[in-house]
Amino acid sequence: MTWGPGTGARRRGSLVAPLAALGLVVALGGCGSSEPAAEEPGLVIPGSTVTIGTDPPEPTTAAEPTVPTAPTTVPATPSTPPVAGTPVASANLVGRLAAGMTPTSTVTVTTSDGTTDVLAATYRYLGPDQAFLPDCSVQVLDGAGGLAEYRRVGDDVFYRTADDPAWQQWSAGAAPPAAEPVLAEAAELSLLAALAAELDSATGTTTDPAGPTDVGGTPVESYRWTVDSAALLLAGEPDLPSGPVDVRAALDASGRPVRLERTFADGSVLVDTYTGWGEPVSIDDPLAG
Repeated sequence: MTWGPGTGARRRGSLVAPLAALGLVVALGGCGSSEPAAEEPGLVIPGSTVTIGTDPPEPTTAAEPTVPTAPTTVPATPSTPPVAGTPVASANLVGRLAAGMTPTSTVTVTTSDGTTDVLAATYRYLGPDQAFLPDCSVQVLDGAGGLAEYRRVGDDVFYRTADDPAWQQWSAGAAPPAAEPVLAEAAELSLLAALAAELDSATGTTTDPAGPTDVGGTPVESYRWTVDSAALLLAGEPDLPSGPVDVRAALDASGRPVRLERTFADGSVLVDTYTGWGEPVSIDDPLAG
């Protein structure tokens, strides 16, 4: 077949018409022309993103899933175990207490619950071994002032309360005042005998490397032991929490107590602070004269 002038145009027209009827657009370059062919965009299908006759789009590479970075674990620093104390025979510690307390005739003991003073007692000892009941003046405190006061002078006993401030004599053999039974318990106490009884029942008596070396400016040696609360003879505390009690004691160079801290099974604390060893005290009959 011989192509003549206009033949290509007729052929192109014959192809475009049916494709246009289908809604398709075809761009055809010139045939047999000496001019460079224009770039053909290809066949575009309406409503589609596909173009026939063009290079396919580059495939999209899916993003690599992100792998979470594991948290950096810092190894825990091992805790330093507490330094163990040196075992001490309870009898030897009682002997040390006796050597320090016996020659000293007076002391004031203040008992605190850790924050508030609850009892203050001044003792004047009678007898060479402190086995006898001492003269004493005992005050029950509430942090703001005295609630009651008890005084023993020899065999005579006196008491007064905040509600009834006039001194009254306690008849020999009579029961303690119903409102303040702790006063009698505090006065019926020999400090050395009470500590000796406590240590006799104690376990694990050792020096206390973690304890203080100074209390209120007084150099001290620290000790520690465990005792059941039933073995304690503590003034003013008739209803102690049951169970083991952790006791930490600080003694001065003479072996006299400076501070005793007792922590009970329920977490409560009682602290006894000893001051004024050997200082003059006045414990007199309040009704005399």
